[in-house]
Amino acid sequence: MNAKFTKMLKGKTIAYVEECPDNLMQDYWSKRPHIIVFTDNSILIPEQDDEGNDGGAVTYIESENNEIKETKLYTL
Repeated sequence: MNAKFTKMLKGKTIAYVEECPDNLMQDYWSKRPHIIVFTDNSILIPEQDDEGNDGGAVTYIESENNEIKETKLYTL
């Protein structure tokens, strides 16, 4: 993982996850991503690419009883 990204996220606590609200949507986005809001009010928004062309999906992976479980959080 990128050291800068690690430094940005290390120690943060998630306050809640929600659909991206209208005031954060950009006029050209056609997909509404889920956003992660941290307790310090910073947010993480999955985007389609590094140019921010549209909302993007997130993959969540966990291990349960030695079995890998993958969940996609798709844009709307």
